[in-house]
Amino acid sequence: MKNIVIIGSGVGGLTVAQTIRASDSESDITIVGAEDFYPYNRIKLSKSLEKDVTEDELLIKPKSWYLENNIMLLKGISMKSISSSEKKVYLSNGKSLKYDKLVLASGAKSFVPPVEGVDLKGVFSLRTLDDSWAIRDYMVNVQNVLVVGGGVLGLENAYSLAKQGKKVAVAEMADWLMPKQLDREASEILESKLRDAGVEIMFGASASKLLGGDSVESYETSDGKQHPAEMVIFSTGIRPNTDIEIDAELETNRGIVVNSKMETSVEDIYAVGDVAEFDGRVYGLWSISTLQAKVAAENILGIGSEFKDGSPMMSLNSFGLYLFSVGNISPENPDYTLTGDGPSYRKVVVKDSMPVGGIIFDDANKAIALKRMIEKGQAASREELEAFLK
Repeated sequence: MKNIVIIGSGVGGLTVAQTIRASDSESDITIVGAEDFYPYNRIKLSKSLEKDVTEDELLIKPKSWYLENNIMLLKGISMKSISSSEKKVYLSNGKSLKYDKLVLASGAKSFVPPVEGVDLKGVFSLRTLDDSWAIRDYMVNVQNVLVVGGGVLGLENAYSLAKQGKKVAVAEMADWLMPKQLDREASEILESKLRDAGVEIMFGASASKLLGGDSVESYETSDGKQHPAEMVIFSTGIRPNTDIEIDAELETNRGIVVNSKMETSVEDIYAVGDVAEFDGRVYGLWSISTLQAKVAAENILGIGSEFKDGSPMMSLNSFGLYLFSVGNISPENPDYTLTGDGPSYRKVVVKDSMPVGGIIFDDANKAIALKRMIEKGQAASREELEAFLK
């Protein structure tokens, strides 16, 4: 029997606990979460801007699940330090926990660029349930909103606010939406949906300055023009929570550095999810967090498992459409690129006789099939792919 302590109550930490408990009914499992809530689905936070959402509606597991599975959940408590020599974690409530295996799944915080005026009232990022409630409370008397960042979360925020009757603008530095995941044609389809909903999109633009007295009233773009905005939401990426006090050399770079077993540089300490860095990369993806968590759990169980760097993937089910992107959509020297002639846009990129990337609109089954094809390195002829895209 082991003492397993998990720091972080997001999907990564919860998946570690669930995976271990499925095979080990004896070990003590404790999840320590800094938020005052049961583990909830962060992916749904932007949609919570459209209506009042209770904590229960966002939960990943029912509240009763933890007691039923003999998992101790400590809410509203953060980790202060780690003593690897004592194998103890010291907590913000003054108590400590002994561990045999420790999993760091403490996630990340929103990155807000150091723009003048970011400390004004009415400036937000959306990362937690508290953030969501604060935005909903503040937006009641707001008419003009700026969303900085045209990634999935930023666009979902913009769309949700536009549905509430707000005049919303999105500032995106790139020349089109999500250039790493979408080509220009796919971006234009997405852009059209957003404009139909009343969202203005400014490409090659950023907020260079936020203006106002006590609260934000307007913003200035890099061309020197000023635009009204009583609320600004930054959706400009994340930074892993790597500020950890420990009595050993815990290797960090952008995140906590791990190997393929999700082991850190300190014995019996693992890291998963948004806080972890594998092979120089911090993923910031729900799907990767769950996969890494399962790998860490299986190694704690002694099964032996390795994380393999899978194909980058993005899915979006909003704005009245389903959109999926997987793999590398713009590799160097591809063999060829195919686009479907069906009612919705579809694209597959082929290199070395194998699909390496693709974009699928409005067909979840084809999206799953393409993902499997790419991850397996499955060769396919041009004729087979043309039939697939129809």
